[in-house]
Amino acid sequence: MKFDQTTVAQLEIDLNDALFDAYAAKKVTAEQIKPIAQEVVAELNKVTSQETLQVFFDTIVQNYEFFGHLRTEHNGAQQMSDEKVVIDKLSKYITSLEPTPVVSQ
Repeated sequence: MKFDQTTVAQLEIDLNDALFDAYAAKKVTAEQIKPIAQEVVAELNKVTSQETLQVFFDTIVQNYEFFGHLRTEHNGAQQMSDEKVVIDKLSKYITSLEPTPVVSQ
């Protein structure tokens, strides 16, 4: 998964949904929503790469475990993206190989 503004925009939506799901499940009160959202946005503003995104997830999940599924989903998406890169590189390498002639005896 590439880290870019699209990733951040989707993450903002997912974080918002998770926060309101936590409210609906009575894991947070209406009064807690704004301070939690402010803290999450402050942490999200520090994210500049995949590495700092992982630190972000570690921080918010430590403070608010109801965001844990987002870290799991992100890590799964990141792993799939990494695997796709490896597969694409291997495919290019394999197609670049010249066929070896079969020698009959």
